[in-house]
Amino acid sequence: MRVLFTTWAWPSHYFPMVPLAWALRAAGHEVRVASQPALMDTIMRSGLPGVVTGEDFDIVGYHRRELASLRVEEEDPPGPGQWDERKRRRVQKSFSQFVAIAELMADELLGFARDWRPDLVVHDPLTYAGPLVARLVGVPAVRSLFGPDFTYETRHIEAAAMAPLLERYGLPDLDTVGPLTVDPCPPGLQFPAPIPRQLMRYVPYNGLSAVPAWTLEPPPRRRICVCWGTTTTKFSEEHATRLPYVVDAVADMDAEIVLAATPDQLALFSSVPPGVRVADSVPLNVLLPTCDAIIHQGGAGTTLNSALCGVPQLMVVQTPDQVVNAIPVERSGAGTYLVPKETSRESVRSQARKVLEDPSYREAARFLRGQMLEQPPPTAVVGVLESLARGELAPDHGVAQMSAATAGGPE
Repeated sequence: MRVLFTTWAWPSHYFPMVPLAWALRAAGHEVRVASQPALMDTIMRSGLPGVVTGEDFDIVGYHRRELASLRVEEEDPPGPGQWDERKRRRVQKSFSQFVAIAELMADELLGFARDWRPDLVVHDPLTYAGPLVARLVGVPAVRSLFGPDFTYETRHIEAAAMAPLLERYGLPDLDTVGPLTVDPCPPGLQFPAPIPRQLMRYVPYNGLSAVPAWTLEPPPRRRICVCWGTTTTKFSEEHATRLPYVVDAVADMDAEIVLAATPDQLALFSSVPPGVRVADSVPLNVLLPTCDAIIHQGGAGTTLNSALCGVPQLMVVQTPDQVVNAIPVERSGAGTYLVPKETSRESVRSQARKVLEDPSYREAARFLRGQMLEQPPPTAVVGVLESLARGELAPDHGVAQMSAATAGGPE
């Protein structure tokens, strides 16, 4: 079987695909990963063969020029299914960047697919060139989620944004959900949707990294990790400056504070507060098992790593997509979140103390970890994809239909 993976050029959207691609190769299948030039080094470092398709898109510049006004509302924003017309227009504007990326990728991705003839296309939910090319070459398209499934609720907004692209290829419409969604999210963090989902255990992949010896040592006291992901600080100076602010707010708490940061993020500090341990580019799945709580920006990768390690979460969200990740965490009882209007030194400290000391957060976080460990590993998903490629995937073959009752929670 030949499987074509495709994603736009952003590492945090590619990383969740890597374990499944490895599993397919280990089972003897051929795999190619197609993306824009900017992702090629990341793909090759993951040990998978990359294919350049299209041109790069200045997504950071686009955000700063076009999406600076798309801020988190002062009130708690509703989930996607409850958005009003004004919010939908704002979201459609944000989706236009991914349509522009699809326009850059589609021709070369289609040319490669016609030459290589894959049996399946596995795509990031925001890489619209994936389902488009799968439709044009007549093979199934599989969505590979990277977190809570907000794109199911936004599929009609996506369709409106994609209309010019579909017209270019003579298509009246495009099913961006497809016949199967591979879902690494635990049911307790997922939005219910009546679609076939193949649950898959989240296996952290963070690129090449070295593990410091101190992560094997028992912490001297309670430990709080502070992490700002890899995306937030790139898109907005305003968002970037909140990281030193948050660290300063908790630096003198009765706990060891570990700042998990990249070199670029460390440059935001005039000086790191005394007593704060710096973990420079340490993988979260190595660090978090030693932690009692985490404070982070609400990115999907950080959210899933925290859930996998059973760590209570305080999410200091900056962007609308981060709120979408935070809502199910709060509903699960495994954490809470602050929107920018609510964020102050006092609120960060009080909420951090709450998730650290209230045992209900730890109980709920451990419940999520249990759900994740019960999900089948990537190697077990290979057979499902083989059946789909052969046209044998029946609606009742056992793929989960996510409903509100499926999510459950600790009793």
